[in-house]
Amino acid sequence: MKIAIAGFGAEGKSALRFLLSHPIYRPAEIFILDRDPKISKAIPPALAKKIKLRVGKDYLSDIANYNLIIRSPGLPFNTPELQAAAKNGATLTSATKIFFEEIRRKNPQPLLIGVSGTKGKSTTSTVIHQILRSAGKKSALAGNIGIPMLDLLQAKPVPKIIVLELSSFQLQDLQTSPDIAVFVDIFPDHLDNHRSLGEYFKAKSNLTAFQSTNQPVFFFADNKNVIRVLKQSPAERHPITPDENTPRKNLTLAAAVCRYLNVPETTIQRVVENFKGLEHRLELVRQIKTKNSAIKFINDSAATNPGSTMAAIRAQNQSTILLLGGKDKNLSYLELARVIKKSSVSKIILYGENQQKILKELTAARLSQKISSRKNLAAALVSGYALAKKEIALNPKNSNIVVLLSPASASFDEFHNAKERGLYFKKLVKNLS
Repeated sequence: MKIAIAGFGAEGKSALRFLLSHPIYRPAEIFILDRDPKISKAIPPALAKKIKLRVGKDYLSDIANYNLIIRSPGLPFNTPELQAAAKNGATLTSATKIFFEEIRRKNPQPLLIGVSGTKGKSTTSTVIHQILRSAGKKSALAGNIGIPMLDLLQAKPVPKIIVLELSSFQLQDLQTSPDIAVFVDIFPDHLDNHRSLGEYFKAKSNLTAFQSTNQPVFFFADNKNVIRVLKQSPAERHPITPDENTPRKNLTLAAAVCRYLNVPETTIQRVVENFKGLEHRLELVRQIKTKNSAIKFINDSAATNPGSTMAAIRAQNQSTILLLGGKDKNLSYLELARVIKKSSVSKIILYGENQQKILKELTAARLSQKISSRKNLAAALVSGYALAKKEIALNPKNSNIVVLLSPASASFDEFHNAKERGLYFKKLVKNLS
């Protein structure tokens, strides 16, 4: 058997560990396929003779020659080379699909809680996990955050509850659903990799499509896109109406799931009240104070789509200078423009590869007087800091200003990922004087 691991990030490395530990797959020829030639350094020397590499821009050129292909989430399911290989007889799978198949063979089976949506997955997954752990339950956090899920198959014992953060790319070819499903808000995203908004919604729908009528799904009652995704789901519906329309509403969703699992209310409230948020998600990096004023720098680098940035803007109640831009994902910024017009945003600094597209859409909404443009994130921050100090100079009494990095875009024009962008922003902010 010839097996290809297509993409060798954290999930690909986990897939390799799984294959090498499994008696059926251990004798197979294993190939690592990746665009980045540097991944050869990630192969342990002891395995260098057993593992074969196909790297560089043509890394998928011979993919039709494999019996089994394990794709990474970063490689879309509908990539032409993958689909051609499947038509040629190859079995196309993923770490997520393998995990669900293997975990259902465990006795006893752990309870699976799957969390998906567009914005708030990591926060909701983390808080559910923290509440369960605080209640003394054996829980693990896996998927897009925490432990690579295939590694959990080797755990002894396997945790009784597994909380999974699942992206649309992980869900796209899934043919089973978790025991408990959780949807945070859904809005358009990833249209650079999904062929249409319908395909994106269809991928999300797999979270609940295979649930039974007595298995629950928790969701926000006011999100029309979630209602659309749930249209064909047989799951038992648990709509949640949040008290506020800010990112902290996701804590309400996490709390509802834990109440369903009979966690004591005192435990739930203690964890929710003490939760300070995750890195790169509305993270307060620094305050620079003067006698009567303060400039707050907030890192929301994880906001890689307009919907996430809209949520970040709604969470601000002070004059806000917004740093906006990066790599386009074939998304519209018109709704973002409408939210900005009704918000406390006083200035917008565009940067990055897609700034002309954003400028065009914000200008159409008559926001041009608020906008300036800079070449990159570093220049945008310098400009934002200067504008904040100028605004304080004009109004020195009780002037509090937020400089908010909430890009509404991917990071790949300047950075490897949103985490790297956020860390760079934090380093720049800490060096300001």
